[in-house]
Amino acid sequence: MSLDDIKALPVEQVCARDCLLFMWTVSHLQREAFDVAASWGFRPVSVAFVWDKGRMGMGYWTRQEVEICHLFKRGKPRRLNKGVRSLIKAPRREHSRKPDEQYDRIERLVDGPYLELFARQAWAGWSSWGNEAGKYVAANDNQDLLGRVA
Repeated sequence: MSLDDIKALPVEQVCARDCLLFMWTVSHLQREAFDVAASWGFRPVSVAFVWDKGRMGMGYWTRQEVEICHLFKRGKPRRLNKGVRSLIKAPRREHSRKPDEQYDRIERLVDGPYLELFARQAWAGWSSWGNEAGKYVAANDNQDLLGRVA
């Protein structure tokens, strides 16, 4: 998808008035992440997570071994827990597959409902959008998940 196609997704219409947006970005597309979030009606808050993959990868200027998840909000979402940490240490897995630990941290931070865009796995308690939503089996997988994959 092009950046304009991503910006045109109806995220603003399907999200609650008071909610958070967690957006994983690669190092060379940081500015674009902020542009996409703004087009969906979200304001930047902080870095939500830094994922230490434990193994050096490629990079444009420096060799990358971390990935950043930015936190954006709209309205006044209520934080449930002030003790959610930002550093996730988990090994890199298949291409673009994020660490499972993110789901627990997000659920401890804010109430649902939860929606994952460009999902590659279904996760219990979450709705999933994406043409690869069933690509991987989630750690908390169960039989009723496939009915909720969009």
